[in-house]
Parts: sequence; C-alpha cells; structure tokens
Amino acid sequence: MVFERVSADERYMVLINRSLEGRNYRFHEAWFPQYRGARLIFWSDGRQATWKDTTSDNQNIDDSVFVPPVGLVLLRQR
Repeated sequence: MVFERVSADERYMVLINRSLEGRNYRFHEAWFPQYRGARLIFWSDGRQATWKDTTSDNQNIDDSVFVPPVGLVLLRQR
C-alpha cells in the first residue's frame, strides 16, 4: 500500500508492506521518480516489533527503498 501527502513545499510517501517478507520498491520513471534521493525519516518492522525515527540520520535513498516485513517506511522529498 502506498499513500502520498503533498503540500506547497514538501512531499511525503508512506509505503506499507503487509507481507511476511521484506520488499524492495524502486522509484523509476513510471513510478514516482520525484522520490529518487528522498530522505528516509521513519521505518518499522512489524514482524520484529521494532521501529525507528531516522530523521536525524540524514539517510537518503537512491532509486529504491527496502520495506521490512509487515512494516512501513516514511519518505520525505522537498
């Protein structure tokens, strides 16, 4: 599942993986290319019951992001 929230100066995307295996999601020309280089600001692994605020890590994704099993990631693009 994917949700996007857009304001005048920021874009947020939430990717939710409902499966029991981790998934890698690629941001190519046909699927949200504006999120290439987005900042990873939160992730959760539901299978291991762990989550982490990564806002201060300054971690940017390249052209893909890994979403843990039964987990989610939150991306921010300016």
